Amino acid sequence: MTTIGILSDTHALLREEVLLNLTGCDIIIHAGDIVSDDIIHTLQQLAPCYFVKGNADTSLTTPLKEALTFTIEGLQFQLIHNKKQLKLEQNTDIVVFGHNHKYSDTIDKQGVRFLNPGCCGKRRIHQEVTMMLATVDGNTCQTEKILLAHPASLSISGNHATILSEQELDKQLEAKQTDIIALIRYIVKKMDAGEPIEKIVSRKKVSKEFVEMIYRIKVTHPGVNATDIYNKLEVNETIKKEFL
Repeated sequence: MTTIGILSDTHALLREEVLLNLTGCDIIIHAGDIVSDDIIHTLQQLAPCYFVKGNADTSLTTPLKEALTFTIEGLQFQLIHNKKQLKLEQNTDIVVFGHNHKYSDTIDKQGVRFLNPGCCGKRRIHQEVTMMLATVDGNTCQTEKILLAHPASLSISGNHATILSEQELDKQLEAKQTDIIALIRYIVKKMDAGEPIEKIVSRKKVSKEFVEMIYRIKVTHPGVNATDIYNKLEVNETIKKEFL
């Protein structure tokens, strides 16, 4: 029997809760968008690992393939970041993928099982933080969804600090959603017109980090619109600082 920790889309954030759940795993599978070499090195100290390169892994110095095929006990695995780029091989039993940040465990008409552990790195708006644990015993595989806790966030108003839950932060962001999407649409339009980031920052009184984040999403996800970019923005300190 082999215990496997399956994760994806850490985006340079390796949560302590993820490490705790990986303790005791025989194998770790990471489906890409790792972003940090430190995460690779840390996971390799816990167990033998399988990694693939995601679309956000352009700055990694660790050489990674975009797809892998391997066998665990009696099951053949294929590992890829973006399911749309999969070339399904004969005799594949299980495909592990990531990219869309949505946990799923499905079986297609041919009997191939598709596992997506979701995202356990920086959280996007209205998104669960998840990973997966799997147990392979011969030619059977059992999976468990691990829903990770969202840490409370600190909101400072004047000299008073208030602890806000993730749900409360989401409500505040929802109230500002229309205005934020309009701002993103403006920024994208100016980017397409070739306007420098510094000029956009000065004109709209937003941080350079926020504009650069929108630019990165636009470049790595061709064809996205303003609403798509909003949904992909990570609920991290940058976003809270901009709008809360």
